Amino acid sequence: MPAENSWNVNDVLKSPELLVLSLNAGEFDENVKIVSPIGGCRDVELVPIRSPVSNADSDSGITREKWSKNVEFLLSCVALSVGFGNIWRFPYTALKNGGGAFLIPYLIVLFVVGRPLYYLEMVMGQFSSRGCVKVFDVSPLMRGVGVGQTMTFFTIVGYYAALLAIAIRYLMASFEDPLPWSVCPEGAQGCLNSSLVGLLPAGNGTRVVSAELYFKSTIINAVPNLNDGIGLPDWKLAICLLACWTVVTAILIKGIKTSGKASYFLAIFPYVILIVLLGRSCTLEGAKEGILHFVTPQWDKLLDKEVWFAAITQCFYSLTVGLGAVIVFASFNSFPNNIYRDAMIISWLDTLTSILSGVIVFGVVGNLAHVTNQNVPDVMKAGPELTFITYPDAIAKMDFAPNFFAVMFFLMFILLGLGSNVGIVQTIVTAIRDMNPQLQTWKVVLGVTICGFFCGLVYITPAGLLMLDVVEYPVIFASLTLVILEAITFCWIYGVNRICQDIKFMLGIETGIFWRMCWGVLTPAIIIAVFILQFTKDAAKIPIEYTIFGWCLYAFIVLQVVGWGVYAVMKQPEKRVCAKIAGAISPTKDWGPESNELKKEYDVAIRRYKESLRAPLDCAEDQSFRGEPREQKCLVIRSRFRFDWVFWKVWTSDNMENRSYVGESRVDLNGAGNNLSSVHSYDVSNTSISSNGGDKQNQPASSKLVIVRDKWGKDVEFMLSCIAYSVGFGNVWKFPYTALKNGGGAFLIPYLVVLFIVGRPIYYLEMVMGQFSSRGCVKIYDMAPAMRGIGVGQTIAISIDLLFLPVDVLRQHHLACLIVSRKKIELNE
Repeated sequence: MPAENSWNVNDVLKSPELLVLSLNAGEFDENVKIVSPIGGCRDVELVPIRSPVSNADSDSGITREKWSKNVEFLLSCVALSVGFGNIWRFPYTALKNGGGAFLIPYLIVLFVVGRPLYYLEMVMGQFSSRGCVKVFDVSPLMRGVGVGQTMTFFTIVGYYAALLAIAIRYLMASFEDPLPWSVCPEGAQGCLNSSLVGLLPAGNGTRVVSAELYFKSTIINAVPNLNDGIGLPDWKLAICLLACWTVVTAILIKGIKTSGKASYFLAIFPYVILIVLLGRSCTLEGAKEGILHFVTPQWDKLLDKEVWFAAITQCFYSLTVGLGAVIVFASFNSFPNNIYRDAMIISWLDTLTSILSGVIVFGVVGNLAHVTNQNVPDVMKAGPELTFITYPDAIAKMDFAPNFFAVMFFLMFILLGLGSNVGIVQTIVTAIRDMNPQLQTWKVVLGVTICGFFCGLVYITPAGLLMLDVVEYPVIFASLTLVILEAITFCWIYGVNRICQDIKFMLGIETGIFWRMCWGVLTPAIIIAVFILQFTKDAAKIPIEYTIFGWCLYAFIVLQVVGWGVYAVMKQPEKRVCAKIAGAISPTKDWGPESNELKKEYDVAIRRYKESLRAPLDCAEDQSFRGEPREQKCLVIRSRFRFDWVFWKVWTSDNMENRSYVGESRVDLNGAGNNLSSVHSYDVSNTSISSNGGDKQNQPASSKLVIVRDKWGKDVEFMLSCIAYSVGFGNVWKFPYTALKNGGGAFLIPYLVVLFIVGRPIYYLEMVMGQFSSRGCVKIYDMAPAMRGIGVGQTIAISIDLLFLPVDVLRQHHLACLIVSRKKIELNE
């Protein structure tokens, strides 16, 4: 580059000047902008200026549908996320887990798990324009995660539609006067009218309110257990189920163009009803006591692990994260859409809806407890019974327009459930069409809805709610498993830094430390902890054959990961197994934006990003650029942080001493042809070398290696010393007893597994770090001085252990002497 040229940040260059600046000019667009100089060098960093690309650009080959307006995407996500989990699950979960105190762990989990995962799924979907299966082009080895998510949704959609069918029956019954569940049917024994106000009269037998009898006897004909089978579907509910699936089919038959329009009604109108119900519930007599139960904290519950578990599972239920639906909806966005804004709006709106629903439900339940002279927890039921027993019972006791509020409540319930059902079916349809693009949308929609209808028939049988318990537990467990694998794939395999690079390329914004921390550590770690808690949690008490069925369902979903992983490895062209796995775990060649033009620019950006991850840059004075020597020497040292992003620090000869310390070697960087990757630490004395192994005599005095640390006389001394250190009391007395206590020979299997994947890697890692740096357990943290306290803590711990070691030796010697003495006595006798 000519010295007289002065290039500044944000300068825009055009051909043919571009040819002077870049050896790879042909890879860039016509216009190139200077982002920043590299160090103090005459080189510059060039970034192509991306011109806006239309969604309908014929040259880009884009065939995927797009939302007509961004608000349709926003409302569709709201309709998907705000559903049954907000209406019945959140209020009951809050009451069971400390009332207002539950809001604290819930909001914490929302911040460090729910919102980061929601934002991450939106980013991956919008960036790649792929659904929940094809998005795993990011790592084909894990494609089974997307397949498993689709199967999980297919399981869920059956009972979602069945609950909607029951709600439709209630909606139609709400127009009758009086409400059919407010009075007992003729001849019913032990039944009390739900319309009665006051303390329930005492009786010799078991009393049941008419609302509960109506639900269990008239609507679903419930059976007490599964011992006699599930029975046949109720024909009236079957017609309602068919109506539900007909509406879903009509909304989705033409793709997101029609579903986007339907979202205006499905997402907005329920909030109108919520406001109406909020006004009514807050004015009911006794509502204050009910709402106080909701917001009054029980602080002792904060230390209960079950409360935190409930908060995390509620977060998953509420936001519908980890099952691929958010990825699918975001995949229909235009590439530069502000996904960060949308993710924040939806997550906050979902949380506010949950709290609003809690106030409404507890206000109504508080009124029910007041008029029946009972405590709030005594009248509160969980799950579907809250919707179909407790709430109708409370409505029947209202003295003003009970029919109107019954219609409002069940209409709101149907709309919320319908919005979620549409989103679930859209996810399944998109997953199928992404894998088989030749299929027409209407055919796939019709096939999915017909299958969903027949699956839903199981849940409108007399044992339908019991079957819901059978399926729900393994589905929750499978969902947690898939969420963990999804987080590992995106955050650890693909990498947080790569995600942040994609966000910067797509939106032009830097990702903050909070999101990096959550994606890199907090979110995956917390989800894994929840998985372990869920694993130890007891399932519902159901017959053994149905339990086996539930676990077979779980295994079938999760084993998709294994099957598709093996298939991805076998499809790789390499011959060696390790190479096949490496190829299957890496993104496919077509990974990136859907537009061909954007894909080319992305490939250039990623190639440059990968080059930045290689050996540090060489800016030696004698290496010229286009025939002209560099006037300044610069050394770029790369430091990897724990979450896969890269920090660059540039040191020039104008602002620092030109020395770098690698191990014990003091290396002068003024010599010709410096290359940091070739710098090593040698056990020599009174010797001077160049940093690249050049002529010793031409080096300045500062390049002499100053060795002050002692070295082992022979390698065998190091090896024997390590053996003497490692082989000790733990081998002689702890291992045999531990093996005996934990299964004898069976203990060897987990011991060897842990030895291979934990013990040996850590042992090798510690040896590498010590030998490379020639530092002890405290100074080794020169690599990250903020963590030096670890080494200090290790030193203190081993010092304390050393104090007790002689005591242990004496105690063992004393025990040995006692055993020998007893043996002698026995022999003498």
